[in-house]
Amino acid sequence: MAYTKIFPIRTRLDRRVRYALNGKKTALEAAAGYALDAAKTESVLFTDAFNCGLAAPCAEMYATKRRWGKDQNRVQGYHIIQSFRPGEVTPEQAHAIGCEFVRRFLAGRYETVIGTHLDKAHPHNHIVFNACSYADGRMFRNNFNDYYNGIRTVSDALCREYGLSVIEPQNKGKQYREWLDEKEKKPTMRGMVKADVDEVLAAAASFQTFVLGLQRRGYIVKYGPEIKYMAVRHKTGGKFLRLKSLGPEYTEAAIRQRLEQPPQLRTPAAPEAPPRPARRNMRKKENQKSSSRPRRAYRLRGRFASGRAGYSGFAALTYRYLHLLCKVRRKRAPRRVSYALRGELRRFDRYLAQHRFLLEHKIMDSAALCAYRAQTETETGRMVRQRAALYRKRGDTSNGMNRAELSAQIDRLTSALRAMRRDMRLCEQIEADMEHIRDQLALAHTDAQREETEKRKEVKRDEYGR
Repeated sequence: MAYTKIFPIRTRLDRRVRYALNGKKTALEAAAGYALDAAKTESVLFTDAFNCGLAAPCAEMYATKRRWGKDQNRVQGYHIIQSFRPGEVTPEQAHAIGCEFVRRFLAGRYETVIGTHLDKAHPHNHIVFNACSYADGRMFRNNFNDYYNGIRTVSDALCREYGLSVIEPQNKGKQYREWLDEKEKKPTMRGMVKADVDEVLAAAASFQTFVLGLQRRGYIVKYGPEIKYMAVRHKTGGKFLRLKSLGPEYTEAAIRQRLEQPPQLRTPAAPEAPPRPARRNMRKKENQKSSSRPRRAYRLRGRFASGRAGYSGFAALTYRYLHLLCKVRRKRAPRRVSYALRGELRRFDRYLAQHRFLLEHKIMDSAALCAYRAQTETETGRMVRQRAALYRKRGDTSNGMNRAELSAQIDRLTSALRAMRRDMRLCEQIEADMEHIRDQLALAHTDAQREETEKRKEVKRDEYGR
């Protein structure tokens, strides 16, 4: 098994080359168990060079860059590490695989050095090559396709040829945005769909009622004999999501099988949470970190938490929406809150910044917002002209003015301009979001009314049954 990774070299190429060819790491004496073999007396270094010499490889790489006019490029070279499982290969095999990898992937175009390090339990190859091709001067492009269809494919093919194991992908990875939202405990599209499927599944009597329950929650459902994978998409937008991507227990066959079980056994068991420490230790820890730990952005305190603010205009609108999002986050909102409203929690910080901006500048309606924006644009234009004049004065060396003082004035104006332009962008966001917030509040009000109506019907039905 070989695990590969690649790093761009943006500073000292010679340091990486020296590290790859380090004699203390590439010598056979560094391998575990070599000292027990007294028959071997000569030192063996597992190092090689391709398209350049081992004596001065960096000099030849830099000469290639100068010949093609690429010596000023930011990326000087690339460093590939190819690691093997402990005990699976001998030092000779690891070095032979690395050299063959270089021949197949790099040797036709790039100057490369390779050193097989044996100072750890797992033998690993360090491959350093010039980013500029000696053949045509083109730069190596490190992208997704070159790694998976180039580096990883060639390395896996060599492992199979030598009879080694290969890392097989288990399932599809997560997008970075989804991983970041989960890390920050924000709602994700996949998590909301999974929660809805579990709730509908727990109350469904058959597969048809399960599909009907998803449709009542606003989902478009694709399933049937002609559909390979059951998928759902909310009517508010987005792409279809295959339910099998939520886990093996969410395929169509698994859902049909779970529907045959009692309702209390249909929801998959959650992983066991680690034991919580004692409460007094928690308090002590909180007191120690209270000065450095930031508060959660989705929590509202003071007048927000109590529900009494006394705002009007745009500030009242954003306040109501923030208060509603807090209730959604704490699961105190209506049970069947809309899919789109739950997704709005990702933009909570944006709405909170808008609310604070409106309160700070006492902006209550569109007219006040437009007036503030026009005033800011006028002031920005005046400061830009003033800064341009200072730039001209600083560039004129014959006036005898203090360049340090002029630079300080320019820096102050630049900081002020940056803050004013940030406010202008915030004004544009507020103007675009107010109508959206009104629609979401109206939708939430409709959901609350629908839930209240259903509760009254349930009470009436229970009374009739009694």
